[in-house]
Amino acid sequence: MDFEEIKEWFDSDKWDIGYLTKKHLEICTMTPIKGIANFHGWNFINDIHYNWNDLVNAIVLIRHSSVALDYSLYEEATEILTQNGCKEFIDWGHVYTNFKWAEIFSGRGVRARNSLVYNYKFGFDTKICVVGFMKMIQNPPKTKRVAGNNFKEEYWNKCIECDACRENCPVGAIHNNEEVDWMNSAACDNFLTYSDHPRIPSMKKYWHEKIRPDIPKEMVDKVTSWRKDVEMGDGRGNNFVMGNWNANGYTSTNGIFRKNGKTVPVPICRECQVQAPCSSWDGKYPYGKEEEIIERNILENLEKD
Repeated sequence: MDFEEIKEWFDSDKWDIGYLTKKHLEICTMTPIKGIANFHGWNFINDIHYNWNDLVNAIVLIRHSSVALDYSLYEEATEILTQNGCKEFIDWGHVYTNFKWAEIFSGRGVRARNSLVYNYKFGFDTKICVVGFMKMIQNPPKTKRVAGNNFKEEYWNKCIECDACRENCPVGAIHNNEEVDWMNSAACDNFLTYSDHPRIPSMKKYWHEKIRPDIPKEMVDKVTSWRKDVEMGDGRGNNFVMGNWNANGYTSTNGIFRKNGKTVPVPICRECQVQAPCSSWDGKYPYGKEEEIIERNILENLEKD
């Protein structure tokens, strides 16, 4: 297979594509992440013993997506690869790894001060998956790496003297102005999942409104953290909120949420991405209108076709 041929399979208006050698994939694999979420494919994180399944290289697929919890790219990528004669688990397989470093090593983005990776083509409006191949991809792109981080100066300079992400984080999770830059991922994750912010949505608020509106609000309000969620669960490993997403016509499988079989987005905080001057949203992300955004994107793509 030729890299340029693979690129042609994916609509350039929707996808950006990078390449990883087996060594780069190994480095991503050995770089820990905070935790497993939206798991797809072979697990290549937070472990030192891997079944490489004869993988020899990989591609990084960056899907343009303007909504936070939209992981339908896995199914889209599977369909595209299958339609072009590539057999899953024989020719290729999804690899769950450190996606941030995968995008950086593939030369498709730069790490910003909010700890996320800014894609050169779509900015922060992306979702990422990695596909490992059992056959060598021919004519891969040549990527120049600088200090372990692939960056183009004009993009990196956007972060210089800009504190928009830190200043607008509703829980103060971003610490990029201290002796050591660090991200309080626990505070961030807790806010994304359980917050009761009057303007910014959370998974808990969506769950209560759409999936379990029958549960009294005063009971849901008690769930303010993962520990409280576990404490209020059924005692058999199912959390009260995060273990109970299959109701009222909704289902959740591997990070893909559906209503009566149709994929739907779940709105969560995006303040550190949409407030920055490099964002296309100018600080005014339309929370609660993610389905409209998806429908608009679909119509725009149909018009282009």
